Amino acid sequence: GNKDNNRITISEGDGSLAERYENLIENALGLSTSVRERKGKGNWELRIYSKAFLDSIEKDFPEVIAKNEKNIPDNICMLRNDYLSYFIRGLFDAEGWVDKKAKLVGITMSSIGVIERLHQLMLRFGIIGSLKTVKRKGSFAKKMKYGIVITDYGSLHNFSKFIGFSSERKRAELNKILSKSQTSWVDQFPLDGRFALSLIRKLKMTTNDFPETRMFFSGTRKISYEVF
Repeated sequence: GNKDNNRITISEGDGSLAERYENLIENALGLSTSVRERKGKGNWELRIYSKAFLDSIEKDFPEVIAKNEKNIPDNICMLRNDYLSYFIRGLFDAEGWVDKKAKLVGITMSSIGVIERLHQLMLRFGIIGSLKTVKRKGSFAKKMKYGIVITDYGSLHNFSKFIGFSSERKRAELNKILSKSQTSWVDQFPLDGRFALSLIRKLKMTTNDFPETRMFFSGTRKISYEVF
């Protein structure tokens, strides 16, 4: 979004989300708003009319609307998890995406500060993501974008449980991934499989007793905590 002298303007690609935000702002803050479709642009524009509200944002959350390097304010980071989850959902509603083919959830932004802090905050919900430098297809931004991708099944499950999307389409796409994928590629158990093999041999057992994890015992493959 962007600010003017007496209003905040937010662009949103999903018309139903723009209306949802409009209802939240009117009901929670009692502010005057308007939503209009920008025909030919493929998005909707939500305007919030209140100089007092804009002034309060600039005073209490200056990092959010900084001209140069935006960031997530410290007082947002100290919120209780049930409140923080809504803030994170808002970020993913605006900048997040689901890739059904690659079975992942991602978010890209131009601010590396926001991405790095978001990456840390998601750990509070058991969500492990990978930081990446991203060049998004079709992006109009000339400067570099930064992103987080979530591929681990357990982390995707926690994202769905604790964060989620307001968009029905994105929720459906994430649920489709979770209904099929159960692979954990991150947060692997740190124990070397060859050491585990020495322990099971002391118990007079063999790798035949663990047919699904034989490659783990050779030391060539890691496994998740859940499988271990």
